[in-house]
Amino acid sequence: MVTEETTTEDESTEPAPDADDSFVPLEAKPTAPMPGGPSDAVNLVSLLEGMKDKKGKPFLESMAATCIADYDADVNSRRERMKKIDDFEKLKASVMKAKNFPFQSAANVNLPFLAYVVLQTHARLFDMVVPATGKILVCSPTNQSDIPRASACETFGNSYIRHDMDGFAQGMDTMLMQLCTDGSAFKRTYWNFYTGKLCSDSIPIADFVVSYWERCDDPSLRGVPRYTLVLHPTIFDLEDYAARGIYENVDEIQAGDVADKKDDSDTLKETLKKQDGVRPADESSDDDKPRMVLEQYRRWRMPKAPGKHPSFDGRSHYVIVTIDEATKKVLRVVIREEDDPADLPRFEKEKAKVDGHVQALAQHESDVEGFPIALAMSQASGQPPPPPPVPPEPPEGVDIDEDGTPLPPLPPRQREITFFTHYKCFPGEGFYGLGFGDFIAPLNKAANTLLNQRLDLGTLQNAAPGFISRQLRGVRGSVDVQPGQYVEVDAPMGVIKDGIYHPPIPQGDPATINLIELLQSMVEKFGGSDIIAGEVPKSNNTATGMSILNEQAMMPITVLSRRVKEAERHELEKFWRCWGTFLPEDELTDVIDENGSPSQVQISRDMFRPDARVMPVSDTRMKSQRTQETTALYQFGMNDPAIAQNPQAMQMLRENMLRALDANAVVPLIQPPPPQPPPPPRMPWEEDADYLRGKDSAVHPADDDASHIESHEAFKTTPAGMAMEPTQAKMHDQHIRNHRAALLDKTGSDHMRMVQLAQQSGEVAA
Repeated sequence: MVTEETTTEDESTEPAPDADDSFVPLEAKPTAPMPGGPSDAVNLVSLLEGMKDKKGKPFLESMAATCIADYDADVNSRRERMKKIDDFEKLKASVMKAKNFPFQSAANVNLPFLAYVVLQTHARLFDMVVPATGKILVCSPTNQSDIPRASACETFGNSYIRHDMDGFAQGMDTMLMQLCTDGSAFKRTYWNFYTGKLCSDSIPIADFVVSYWERCDDPSLRGVPRYTLVLHPTIFDLEDYAARGIYENVDEIQAGDVADKKDDSDTLKETLKKQDGVRPADESSDDDKPRMVLEQYRRWRMPKAPGKHPSFDGRSHYVIVTIDEATKKVLRVVIREEDDPADLPRFEKEKAKVDGHVQALAQHESDVEGFPIALAMSQASGQPPPPPPVPPEPPEGVDIDEDGTPLPPLPPRQREITFFTHYKCFPGEGFYGLGFGDFIAPLNKAANTLLNQRLDLGTLQNAAPGFISRQLRGVRGSVDVQPGQYVEVDAPMGVIKDGIYHPPIPQGDPATINLIELLQSMVEKFGGSDIIAGEVPKSNNTATGMSILNEQAMMPITVLSRRVKEAERHELEKFWRCWGTFLPEDELTDVIDENGSPSQVQISRDMFRPDARVMPVSDTRMKSQRTQETTALYQFGMNDPAIAQNPQAMQMLRENMLRALDANAVVPLIQPPPPQPPPPPRMPWEEDADYLRGKDSAVHPADDDASHIESHEAFKTTPAGMAMEPTQAKMHDQHIRNHRAALLDKTGSDHMRMVQLAQQSGEVAA
């Protein structure tokens, strides 16, 4: 660990002139490669130890204090939103508190209106976004020569997601459930340096803190100044990461140093615990206690010490700062920047110009050195002297210094590396999206109030309360009367009647049930129609009318799935970036294709190019709709002669039909019919016999056309040939002409030479 004192940002730390003779100004310096691998894999904590900020404070301590203060400010900004989400989760899971009004243990029943809509919508979305079989993503080639690379990357990517990523489908399942309820859901895509695998985890909204007032429509959160992920590792987890070099300063942390900070997210977490039916375990050891570790993504001005690291240039960079909240120790600082793919073509083009001009200058220098020899040789041989070499002009766009040396182009523009994907159910005015909870929770609460009031009324009517006069002689205390039981009292019946009073209980409003049904119908119209719920509407529509009604009912969820699909594209681009950065350089990988067949593909990092067009294969149609459309298309192909006679087209229609039925495993077993071999060549007399029967005969490519022509001409003079009817004779003559055309095709080059010779001989004679 580096502990030596370094200069502050106000002091210049540029290297001495003799340390680097090729030193160029900072603005023109190419980006230096990050030591130890990609920027987000290099922990800079050891390099920042001992450094001071501009105010003279320890750099890491100042960083930790600022990050924690900003985290607290972001938590406060979203306080009201988290309270709402807490209400949504309680309504969805029927986590209700005991009520003591209007009497002890009053009714507190929850009607599952919100859960009904969320479950129905989630079930449709999950089937659309994560198909049970087939591909998860497609990679479109950039040009014709790029097809093999795109195909190999697509096969590898789909196999990796389905079979090598732990919990991808489960993470999407959890994310979609949270999305429908709360309006916002987050997924974190990253390369796990501990396991050496790509991970894409669903992040609870309680653990992902962003200021409510930030407005960002980019699912990758580009443009958001900062956001914080709250981690909950144990001391054992920190020690494991420290052993792999991922974290620093772990040896200064004790197991008992646990933060006691609480915020509104903790209220939501308590609700989730009740929803799951769990309680905290008996804590027997501090080692097992989860800690509060903040992983903040933001911009930070790095110190000015380029001799230590290329990013220590005194400028702001996108960074990830990981802090143990209890001890305020900075565990990890990494740069999260990469070359912008949109600016790379400009850099490569300008670099090629500079390299070409450098070669031209080197060639000019060689020509200058050889000019005296060339001049002497020309004088000795009596030839005119050669022209002196002229220095090449720099190409357009290449700048040179005062010595004529070309300056390197500006390095590629840097962009932030993003790890999170923000899925929104419905757009909102703040940072967080709106979910079904925002629209259905008020209806759910109103229905709960009406139902519970009706239940409380029934309780009062069944066990009516009353007052007993102290002047009434008898057993003191409450008396429980069972059906068929007679209770003996020491008082006349008339006295009992006068000494016991039952207050009047109002009768129930018959409109209560109607109001509840009205609220239920509003909920179903909003997000849980009969068709989405899988129920047949009560109407007498025709088949066409039902189809139109079905399409209209599915339109809202289709639009929602498209919104999810667009965000999923950003998540897949993060997959692509991780594969292109952290996979082995070149290896032969075992994969399983979309049909379930094992194979192997050759994979390397450079195959996953940043300019690749990657899209999710989410189908917004229901299975019945997919089957209906593919069946109609297959029947159309069967009835169209142009398609029906094309084996490749029919094979594609068959495969689409099987995939619509989720029968991908059958696709490799269905092979297209082999092409029919051409008929064997026939003898001339066999063809003549067909013409006597009135049957035409085709010219075979393997026929000896000259002998066929001679034989057919001779047949016309025979009695059998003269017996042909005019129509048969006409077909026979056309057959002979077809043979002459075939003979001309085979000897076309010889014929052209004869025509040219005839033309030349005619010109000579003239």
